[in-house]
Amino acid sequence: MLDKIDPKALAQNVAALTVFAYLAAEADDSFGSEAKATTPPNE
Repeated sequence: MLDKIDPKALAQNVAALTVFAYLAAEADDSFGSEAKATTPPNE
């Protein structure tokens, strides 16, 4: 199965995921995983 994987494409995908993981780890902000407190509208 691994013989059908294009090594250049795999390397490019690994590089992209590595950059994303680094940027995510270094980010000061969150990615919206916390629910924001909202007040219900007045009816």
